Amino acid sequence: MYFAQLQELTSGVRFFDLDTLMRALGPDVDRSAIVRELYRLRQAGKLIAWRRELYSIDPRYGGPVIHPLELACEIHAPSYVSLCTALTLHGALNPATLARDQVRAASSVEASASRVEVIRGLGPRKAALLIGSFDPPETFSVVGTKHSGINQTSLGEVRRHSVHSKLFWGYSEELVGGGQARVALPHKALLDLWYLSPRGWTPYVYERLQLKAELMDVTALESALTMFGTTRRIETAFRNFECYAGRAYC
Repeated sequence: MYFAQLQELTSGVRFFDLDTLMRALGPDVDRSAIVRELYRLRQAGKLIAWRRELYSIDPRYGGPVIHPLELACEIHAPSYVSLCTALTLHGALNPATLARDQVRAASSVEASASRVEVIRGLGPRKAALLIGSFDPPETFSVVGTKHSGINQTSLGEVRRHSVHSKLFWGYSEELVGGGQARVALPHKALLDLWYLSPRGWTPYVYERLQLKAELMDVTALESALTMFGTTRRIETAFRNFECYAGRAYC
């Protein structure tokens, strides 16, 4: 297989995998020979390998310029951008605030190991520990139905989180660069955070995050909780959110 042939076969395609390429080449082509040729093209700088058997033509040779969000969805397909990454994209969360609280969370863990916690400071400290468990703001968080994982790429770190298939919804197709990416709606990104968080969402969490509640579709949140069921921890998170948003007296 020559590089010109590969360019022709992948024309108009932003990503391709080995299985798709083998089907396009036909049954008589030796798979191991193609693997060796792809490796040679990677070494020559003509091909980018994003993960095992997922490639794109390098932009210097006529390939597409890949956007980080587009890659985040494709590298763990099927998945969509969610959690703090989506909340930041929608303007509901300030990444600087998240980064600040994650630094404070690390300090809180060190402090709690050296002294007995006083009850008065327990709420804020627990909130800091929860925020500290979130993916760092410089990473790209996606949600899917397969196993969780982390991929280091030249465009940044992609972290994939697994949810039940009944929760794989609530996203829209967004244009990013020359491609597309599935991005969770603000209320769905928050709902995913509730489900995936290892600790409870107290009122302190919303206050520390300075979450913009006005960007959330609360009616859609209520419908989702009714339709798919919930747990006591999720109910508490929603009730505290209503208090934070001024929708309930607390």
